[in-house]
Amino acid sequence: PFIIPIKPIISKKIKSKENIVYLKIGKTKLKADVYIPQSYQNKKFPSVILIHGGAWNSGSKENQRCMAQQLALNGFVSISISYRLSTEAPYPAAVSDIKSAIKWARKNAKKYHINPEKLAILGASAGAQLATLVGVTPNSSIYNNSSLFSDDVQAIINIDGIVSFIHPETQESDSAGMWLGGLEDENPKNWKE
Repeated sequence: PFIIPIKPIISKKIKSKENIVYLKIGKTKLKADVYIPQSYQNKKFPSVILIHGGAWNSGSKENQRCMAQQLALNGFVSISISYRLSTEAPYPAAVSDIKSAIKWARKNAKKYHINPEKLAILGASAGAQLATLVGVTPNSSIYNNSSLFSDDVQAIINIDGIVSFIHPETQESDSAGMWLGGLEDENPKNWKE
C-alpha cells in the first residue's frame, strides 16, 4: 500500500508518437512508441531503443515509457518497442524483431530526428539479455539480416540482465527453457548460441 507507481511524464518538452507499426509478421503488428525532444527543429539526436523485460514471456513496451520519456527530456530520441514473446514465437524471434526495430530506426532517422550513427540499446531483465545479445551480434547472418540498413549499435545498456545462459554459476529457469525451445540438456544449440 505504500508503493506509488511511476506516472508517465507529461511535458511540452517531449513530442510523442505512440503505437507506430515498425514490423508486420503475419497477423502480428509490432509497435514502437517514439519520444522526441521538442527542440528537434533541424537537429538530429542520439537515440536509445528500449527493450522491456518479463522473462521473455510477458511485459509490454509501455513498461519502458517513463524511462523513454526521461531520456527524451535529456536530449535523446527514445524508442520503446514491442517484440514477439516466447508464448507467440520462441528464440530467435525476439532477437530478429529487435534487430528489425534498429533497422527501422535507421530507415526513419530523418522523420524522427535520429542520428543514425549514434544508436544505443537499453533493456531491463530479460530485455537486458536481449539488448546485450542484439548488441554483440551486429549484422549477423544467424538472425536473418537481409536489409539495406545495419542493426549495429554503438552502446549497450544492460539493466540486470543475464549475459550467459551456460556459465557454470547460471541457474536454469523454465522461462528461459520456454524461450529457448527446451532446457539446456534438451536444446544445447540454442543455449550456447
